[in-house]
Amino acid sequence: MKNIKNILVFGPQGSGKDTQSEMLSRYLNIPSVVMGDLIRKEIKEMTEVGQKVSELYKEGKLAPDEIALSLLKKMITSEDTENGCILNGFPRNLKQAKALEKITHIDLVVELYISDEEGIQRLSGRRVCPDCGTTFHLKFKPSKKEGICDRCGEKLIIREDDKPEAIKKRLAIYHQETEPLREYYKEKGIYLKINGEQSIPDVFEEIKNKLKSLK
Repeated sequence: MKNIKNILVFGPQGSGKDTQSEMLSRYLNIPSVVMGDLIRKEIKEMTEVGQKVSELYKEGKLAPDEIALSLLKKMITSEDTENGCILNGFPRNLKQAKALEKITHIDLVVELYISDEEGIQRLSGRRVCPDCGTTFHLKFKPSKKEGICDRCGEKLIIREDDKPEAIKKRLAIYHQETEPLREYYKEKGIYLKINGEQSIPDVFEEIKNKLKSLK
């Protein structure tokens, strides 16, 4: 595998970005930077940014570019990511992708592809820990004790942005704004497409095999 430092993982809602990013992080021994986690930390701490984003989430909307960029820049310029990182959940559009290039260099982009139908089915069973942000799924990644986080013992919840109407709005935004990243990164020669509708181990195996095949 050629020298790869920073990897971007993207895909529609329910594609398994969080799970695969965590697995890839352990495999390559570099941290996973999850935009959603950075934002939820702001919400939990009830910062000014957190309160603003919380209201947007309830409406099925995403955080504004200026907020996402500010949080991300702070994280990826820290010592924790000096050896590289796995970016998850950012950029969401071409404007952000170009802004990201001013902050750091992306060596590889991995798209986890799934259909809308698959995404909706998956999200209906997703449960999240409100304390540490760990994600579970009733079918694909159940917690050891039903309704309780394995990591910190908190009661799991259904996020507002995982409810049906919010999901539909988010998917519409994804198709309009995020899918163009596919062609953008293809032109740069750093794009890999992964079949995200496989089992979690099979998806990761495909990622590893394609990484190993890079020259």
